[in-house]
Formats: sequence, C-alpha cells, structure tokens
Amino acid sequence: NAIKSYKESLNYNLDKKIVNFYLANIYERYYSDKNVAVLYYKKFVDESVELDEKLINYSLERIKTLTKENNFWQNVKTSN
Repeated sequence: NAIKSYKESLNYNLDKKIVNFYLANIYERYYSDKNVAVLYYKKFVDESVELDEKLINYSLERIKTLTKENNFWQNVKTSN
C-alpha cells in the first residue's frame, strides 16, 4: 500500500524528488530484488542536486552496497 500511495503522489506532487528516496527505502527493506531500490536511489540522486547532501551521500552509499550485494548473488547463482 505504501508503494502504491507514493507512486500515486508522483501524479500530484510537483516536487517528486524525495518520493523517489522513500520508494527506494521501501523497495530495499521489503523486496528481495534490490535492483528496483537501486533504480530509485539513482533517480533520487540524479534529480536532487539541491536537496540535503546527507541524503544524497546516503543514497550513493546504498547504491554502491546494493550493487555489490547484487553482483555477489548473481555470481553465486551462475556458479551453481
């Protein structure tokens, strides 16, 4: 329901940047496929130059970590 609500808010909220951050967090916490979270973190970083630098740095760190984890699991799957 949270994802649906946030996505609906994209239609009404002119300042959509922070919504991408919230969506990234939800996908990271509750979905096993972290690729969607990475996409939303990237979208947030790309569109949010003027926002809080701490949130941008956090997002960049999560992108790096989730990408490494995803690559690790992809390698495990292909080696089996």
